[in-house]
Amino acid sequence: MASITLLFLSLSCTISIALSQAATSPKDMLIFQHLFDERRKEHQAAVQSLMAMADTTKQQKMITLTLEKVFQVLASSQEKLRQAGYVPGNEFPEQEDVRDPLFQTLETTCLLGEVLLHLPSITHKVLDKLQEKHKTLLAWGVFFTAHSAFLSDNTKRLVHLMTQELELAERDPDYVNPYADKKRTSGISDAQAKTKKKKKRKSFKKGPTLSRQYGDL
Repeated sequence: MASITLLFLSLSCTISIALSQAATSPKDMLIFQHLFDERRKEHQAAVQSLMAMADTTKQQKMITLTLEKVFQVLASSQEKLRQAGYVPGNEFPEQEDVRDPLFQTLETTCLLGEVLLHLPSITHKVLDKLQEKHKTLLAWGVFFTAHSAFLSDNTKRLVHLMTQELELAERDPDYVNPYADKKRTSGISDAQAKTKKKKKRKSFKKGPTLSRQYGDL
């Protein structure tokens, strides 16, 4: 439990230090990608530990803490990237003060994607309580990450599934969350699941409305 908390709440601290020390050669982007992939493996291991917890109340508390940290990091990173004039599609930045918020944006978004896809019922429950400004910030993070040129194919797939799960874009007709195992990850019974289906859950605005939110990068 302590190791999960430490990883989720520290987020990009360790990787930022490693990046500032290592990324000094023409292979900066390759180093960046390697460190990012290594960090993603740590996130995946932590999410597996979170899934193994039998107490769904503790799971929800941990997810809530994770979201709070994610939004802190995203808000700070968004401001720094805007000040630097950096938008998705730009070349890999040379400046450390741009690389760090770029990395943090990608990392925190992907971490939330792992949690969302593997623990969908609980995570949606937490997300539904978000203030509108946080929903807009999350949409920005997903959009920014989806349009980054520095992600592996596996990470691109994760972000696509995250976009579908959050309904930030029109869902594919055959969309299925491949990681969802409701009996194991949500802690609800079949009867509760049927009742839940009847309730209309608030969802993120999608389509043209969100595209306007993306405009100011």
